[in-house]
Amino acid sequence: MVKKARLIVLISIFLGLSALLLWQGYRFVGQIFPGFGIHFSLAVSPLAVANWTGNKVGFKPYELITAVNQTDINQLTGFKQVIQKLPPHTMTTYTVLREDGIYEMGLPTMKFTYEHFLHSFGLFFVLSFLYAVILLILIFRLTNRSLFVLGLSGILFYGTLWDSVLTHCLVYPVS
Repeated sequence: MVKKARLIVLISIFLGLSALLLWQGYRFVGQIFPGFGIHFSLAVSPLAVANWTGNKVGFKPYELITAVNQTDINQLTGFKQVIQKLPPHTMTTYTVLREDGIYEMGLPTMKFTYEHFLHSFGLFFVLSFLYAVILLILIFRLTNRSLFVLGLSGILFYGTLWDSVLTHCLVYPVS
């Protein structure tokens, strides 16, 4: 009976967390974004989809954005406000700090689509979902109490991975 209760608790946490994390990623759909992911530190994110404009013009992970349209940017809030006021396909100039110098790079803004959602988050979600399901199966099959803790920590790890992708790889919509 205790085993069944533990399994129900883990499955409930897992499904609730999955729904929350999918919703967090889905919030980006329809939002204007620069054509590349960005960290809170204003560094270009390694998360990228092949048809994003940032990839096409040569943005590289961890380059630092210092200005947008010749306006100095020193925090993510200012960056988001500038970008999300622009219509899609607006040519935008970024001042980029690289190891070998400072460069001006121009690229159009984009609208985050369902396709972008599936390409950037879909595969990651499926793989992490399978990881969590395997953990749940192991917990259900084995009676060791420490496996419950292992499973719970694994599911929380699943949530943490998703949260880090969402928080550190794309610009949140301005609320």
